[in-house]
Amino acid sequence: MMTVEFNTERHEYTVDGQRVPSVTQVLRPLFDFSRVPPDVLAAKAELGTAVHLACELDDDADLDEASVSEAVRPYLDGYRLFKQHKATRVIATEQIVSHRLGYAGKLDLITEFDEARWLIDWKTPLVISPAVALQTAAYVAALPAELAPPAGMKQKRAALQLKNDGTYKLHEFSDPNDFAVFVSFLNVNAWKEKNL
Repeated sequence: MMTVEFNTERHEYTVDGQRVPSVTQVLRPLFDFSRVPPDVLAAKAELGTAVHLACELDDDADLDEASVSEAVRPYLDGYRLFKQHKATRVIATEQIVSHRLGYAGKLDLITEFDEARWLIDWKTPLVISPAVALQTAAYVAALPAELAPPAGMKQKRAALQLKNDGTYKLHEFSDPNDFAVFVSFLNVNAWKEKNL
């Protein structure tokens, strides 16, 4: 059994004492924010963090409604609408996982609906990057046995796009090559760490 630790100050994962890249670090070359003003990027990141926390606390039945800001409220409403429409059963939220290939990350949600177990990544952007397919594939491959679907149940993965009008859109990813593509980026990342 691997021991995974996350240092929040350095945003760094270690597995059995060895530093490993996060899933998002491995996929960083696919995200170009160079043309986004730093203040806008910081505000979006802050909003995303607040929405994640609200969704997590809502699933834990530990959310203080008065603490939800006006900016976060519509995204939370969209998440609640999704749970109502799909009659979800939450298995885990904000779970740290690691893989023997040498990476780690924190997945957003494991839930069940439509006779399948779903790994869901909460997203708030107006456009969902295709790279999220690789991100979710990496998380699925790293799931511990206790979070994997029981025998006879399918494993699915998706991004849940929460919108600022209180609605949502589920983006399912099903390409079986997604994990292999992620591993290619993982190998490039390891090469860069060693040689550059």
